[in-house]
Amino acid sequence: MIEKVIHQAEQLEIAALKLKRPALNIAAEDQVLLEEVSEMLKPFQEATTTLSGAKYPTASLIVPTVIVICRAGGKIEVKCEPGSKMNDYLLSQISTRLSSFENYLL
Repeated sequence: MIEKVIHQAEQLEIAALKLKRPALNIAAEDQVLLEEVSEMLKPFQEATTTLSGAKYPTASLIVPTVIVICRAGGKIEVKCEPGSKMNDYLLSQISTRLSSFENYLL
């Protein structure tokens, strides 16, 4: 959903310029934050899509998916303070909720 907002914001800016209308004035920091949040949540989006399959068995994919999420956490370069806070929060939640699975399996 955030990716759609980013994409539509760019398209709306282009349309506003072509129609000689006022721009949307999305602050550069907000744009950076949206892009960072989108990157942070990408592993969760992929996990949700994978585990929501109706045409293939998904129970066997739970453990590998949890491991991928644990390993993906913290690999995003964060440029703004709100993004840094969210990244820290996500990392703490991944550690709290999912690291026991990874430690058990490895």
